[in-house]
Amino acid sequence: MSTKSLSLTALPSKELTHWVDARGVSRDTLKEFHIAWTVHKGREWVVIPIPDAEGKTLFYKLKRPHDASPEQPKYIVYPKGSAAALYPIPYLHANLQHVFIVEGEPDALLLLSHGIETVCSTGGAGTFKEEWLSHFPKNIEATLCFDLDLAGRKGEEKVQRLLREQRPDIRFSHIRLPEDLGEGGDVTDFFRRCRETGADPLVAFQALRSPYETSQERKKGGGGNPSESMADKLLRLVTNGNCILFHDQFKETYARFRVDDHWEVWKTRSKQFKRWLGQLLWETEAAAATSETLSTVLNVLEARALFKGELITLENRIAWHEKAIWYDLGDKKCRAVRITSEGWEIIEEPPTLFRRFSHQEEQVVPVRGGSLQGLFLPFVNLADPTQRPLFLVYLVSCFLPGIPHPIPNLHGSQGAAKTTQARMLRRIVDPSKMEVLSFSSNAREFVQQLAHHYFAFFDNISDISDSISDLLCRAVTGEGVSKRELYTDDEDIIYTFRRCIGLNGINPAAKKPDLLDRSILLKLERIPEDKRREERVVLEEFNTVRPAILGAVFDALSAAMRLRESVQLARLPRMADFARWGCAIALALGYTQDEFLNVYYANIAEQHQEAIQDNPVAAAMKAFMDGRMEWEGSMSELHERLAEVAQSEKIDTHAKEWPKAANALSRRLNEAKTNLVEIGITFQSEKGTHGKRMVLILRAGESTADTATSPQNTEESDPFVDDTGGDAPALPIQTSLPVAPPSVSQIQAVEDDGGGSGDISSTPQTLREMGFFKKE
Repeated sequence: MSTKSLSLTALPSKELTHWVDARGVSRDTLKEFHIAWTVHKGREWVVIPIPDAEGKTLFYKLKRPHDASPEQPKYIVYPKGSAAALYPIPYLHANLQHVFIVEGEPDALLLLSHGIETVCSTGGAGTFKEEWLSHFPKNIEATLCFDLDLAGRKGEEKVQRLLREQRPDIRFSHIRLPEDLGEGGDVTDFFRRCRETGADPLVAFQALRSPYETSQERKKGGGGNPSESMADKLLRLVTNGNCILFHDQFKETYARFRVDDHWEVWKTRSKQFKRWLGQLLWETEAAAATSETLSTVLNVLEARALFKGELITLENRIAWHEKAIWYDLGDKKCRAVRITSEGWEIIEEPPTLFRRFSHQEEQVVPVRGGSLQGLFLPFVNLADPTQRPLFLVYLVSCFLPGIPHPIPNLHGSQGAAKTTQARMLRRIVDPSKMEVLSFSSNAREFVQQLAHHYFAFFDNISDISDSISDLLCRAVTGEGVSKRELYTDDEDIIYTFRRCIGLNGINPAAKKPDLLDRSILLKLERIPEDKRREERVVLEEFNTVRPAILGAVFDALSAAMRLRESVQLARLPRMADFARWGCAIALALGYTQDEFLNVYYANIAEQHQEAIQDNPVAAAMKAFMDGRMEWEGSMSELHERLAEVAQSEKIDTHAKEWPKAANALSRRLNEAKTNLVEIGITFQSEKGTHGKRMVLILRAGESTADTATSPQNTEESDPFVDDTGGDAPALPIQTSLPVAPPSVSQIQAVEDDGGGSGDISSTPQTLREMGFFKKE
């Protein structure tokens, strides 16, 4: 055809936005199908090229723009008089297995945007032609969805009749749109409603699908209900008490179904559930489930699980339920251990609590009568034996779901068996085919990695990027992290979980202060040559006693649940829940509360030293205040003095963390504030009498605030403190120079406003008001 008289241009911005945002058609689809713009006979039109089977343009269908006058015809064709055609006919290729038939081009383009092969008649609802059926591949499955009006109903009836009479090899179904869409409601209206309500349009759309069976299939079936297809039969079997459908807190859909003598829980799209469906159909109907049947059934089941099924929160490996801790053994019978303050037992048919992943291994069956000190400590080669209570307390605490757990940083020279130790911890807590992990270079994949492992132990770590460090902190405290859902443009999966995480490396892997705050540093001793053994032999011996070790963990956990309410603490560190539970676990293991707290606070002090050592500004400040009790001067003077100290102490001033000018110094001081306060260095800046910003630095004597034998606070602390971000309670404020520095909560941030006016302030009083600045 000649197209010279029709000049085509790109859709104007306003119309393009309407098609993308209001109609839901993707930009890529509009581009693929050459949707354009033209002016014809003095009116503007949206242009839809109509191709033939070879992809050549037969004619153009012109559609009225969304904001045009209703007096303008809704559609015309160019050239005038062009006969109705099947659109887009090139998509009916030989390998196509399923196609939707809808009423108009906009609905077809919408479904094509979502990857659903779709065709329509360009002439309207009742114009589908018998000869078009020759373009449909043999044995294809078709789904009909026409508009909610009289023309739509008649048009669908016509297509059904043609399919039954002319193409009995085609099995077809239909989608009946909700009546409350109103007269003339169509696919576009339904998808728009789903977007507005937050529902998944594809899942909701497929849920409306009702399978049919062709006359040819009914003849083959012989007897029974002539209108019931294999998909209908399978749906009836699944929903007839054989399966419970539900969705979890992430809107993932699941099925709980009986296998032999136990119940299993799997995602509705998992291979295990598909195999169970196939087995169910074979056992009851002696028929094999085709891929088309399974696809139809799964679409319906997925929608029912999401919109009709119960919301059940699922956990990974460990969960709280009805005042008990449940531990998934991961075995084929789906058994779990129930731990309460009265003891523990193995439950053959636990409630629906857990999701499973393919990497998970079956746990050994725990046995009673073991001792962690006697069975597990011989496999642990801590360089400092006083850390043993902390190490064992941490291990037992891993079986406490829902609290932040510190990250053990196992470090030591080559030959210290760091990886072997990590494997043992993993086998006790969360057995897996992937016992030790590596950081994913993709942050989104790293989020998924954490979601799939209850205890993720990362091996041989030398450096942690800022983004991964932040994600580790979030995984400890339970803040939400997001991973963009696969194959979609704008859907996010929001993961909210708390995980047990471990790191090992030659040096402590955690460097950033916020990650160190959530860590415990455990140095392993290099194993002497005369005591080295093959890892295989060591792990075989460990596996022999592992059932008794696991039983001892459950014994200690049960006892800790009895003792926790009796634990009283004068003050709480950053990881408050861990500290309080840790005291109860320590008592359950036969240690005293002070034995645990002393080694834990000593470890916290080591973390601060590690953070200062890794921060060039903090290291220079510490060296600068050695031998001084106070210093006062301008920010520029302080920058110069710290640079001089850095040179003498061989601190790298070329590192990116070193401030290049005085106006950046306050920000760097703020980053090291908490760690410097903990070693007795506090600072305050204020504008002096001449408008010049002055800095006062104070160095206090040794503080005893972070020991188990600190002076007791008479006010009882909250037994359920949430330590996701809180600091220790403030110590009493003195009106003269105190022996100990102000607490962390009294010293506020060093703000850098980019212009050299960074301020270091404190609450509720400034240091000047507390008497720290000299009187002028």
